[in-house]
Amino acid sequence: NLVRNGAPSPADIAMFQRLLTSQSIDPGLSETLRDWLDTDSTVSQGGAEDIDYLSLPQPYRSANQPLQSVDELRLVKGFSAKDVEKLRPYVTALPVPTSVNVNTAPDQVLAALFTNLPAAALKPVLESRVSKPFADAAQFIAQLPSGTPPPPPSLYGINTGYFLVTIDIRYGRLQRRTEALIERAGGKSASVLWHRLPPLQFETKPDEKT
Repeated sequence: NLVRNGAPSPADIAMFQRLLTSQSIDPGLSETLRDWLDTDSTVSQGGAEDIDYLSLPQPYRSANQPLQSVDELRLVKGFSAKDVEKLRPYVTALPVPTSVNVNTAPDQVLAALFTNLPAAALKPVLESRVSKPFADAAQFIAQLPSGTPPPPPSLYGINTGYFLVTIDIRYGRLQRRTEALIERAGGKSASVLWHRLPPLQFETKPDEKT
């Protein structure tokens, strides 16, 4: 969501910076990701565009479009494989900007909605939604610690329009994971946007050498 309608979204960028900080990742990487997503070739402060990627030993261009997968982050300047694995439980790649579903989001994502609210302070909120999910955004705000300013309305809600389905298959020593992204339109019909079948993996026994 760092780029909405072709323009940077300050509220989303600030939220992502807070998430990066919570995972001990340089918040400045929000700028390189912003440049990866936007449609222009202007390098933002601390960012990176084609001029940076084309000078690599194995050159490529910035995407200038939404991420196709979380793994694509590894192509973005500054993101290490370790950074991507840290972020994987908290981020996703969708075709359009969406809001955070406060009924299902992990505690670190909920905390990133706020300028200065630690994840531990949200424990009552997390416990409350287990027994009774929030019916609207107002109920969520009412559960926050007293005096907590609400986040920008565009950042959060109670609905989910996309679902990532992951299936792990094992047959003998063969392992395979298949994933599909499903879109639910209007709360009624559902359609598969993509289906991916990664290469087969073989289970390695402890006494086998690689």
